[in-house]
Amino acid sequence: MRAILKIGGSVLTDKTEEETLSDRFDDVIETVADADRDGLILVHGAGSFGHPHAARHELGEGGVEGAYETHEAVARLNGLVVGALNEHGADAVPVHPLSCAWRGDTFGFETLPTQTLREEGFLPVLHGDVVAESGSGVSVLSGDEIAVELARLHGDAADVGMCASAGGVLDEEGNRLEHVSSLEEVTEFGGEGVDVTGGISGKVESLLSLPSGGRVFGADELEEYLGGEAVGTLVRR
Repeated sequence: MRAILKIGGSVLTDKTEEETLSDRFDDVIETVADADRDGLILVHGAGSFGHPHAARHELGEGGVEGAYETHEAVARLNGLVVGALNEHGADAVPVHPLSCAWRGDTFGFETLPTQTLREEGFLPVLHGDVVAESGSGVSVLSGDEIAVELARLHGDAADVGMCASAGGVLDEEGNRLEHVSSLEEVTEFGGEGVDVTGGISGKVESLLSLPSGGRVFGADELEEYLGGEAVGTLVRR
């Protein structure tokens, strides 16, 4: 497998309860651990661990207040994910974007450590985080952005899948679309909890920036996606 899998914070956590794991956390982790992980890079969202802190401190509006608090919270979630994966023998290791990504005139991401870990048989696990932004203190870097940037920089890992609680991209009636080729096709169905990174619209916008696009699907399709099946909504221009 050569894939970048992003699992949404709303899949792993209960976004209505601060710093609370979801009821499906264990099943999702076990599904990833049991899959063919050769070449896989995992990214997860901040969920109820990161979004409430980021919103409370208005991160991205300038300054650094709340940056450490937010990073510490998402790092705790990352530790829970990595720890659970390793309980199933996944050889997972954490990679914290705060230490390897930044924003300025351009967006920078040092991916060599992640790539080397993957090549040596580890499962690198990245997460939504805060990053330094030149002239503005810090800003929020979403898991969606990380997944797309990794795909862009790892030319051999163009397959990007985003596992989301919405189960795909939905139309105005709530039915899943098979293919989306523009942001104008997206209807945002609001979920409960706090999200500072754009929801389904943010996922679609990120994937549309890739020539090969990607897929948005539900947690019940995770095993099929990891097995190479075409599931969910294909997002590609």
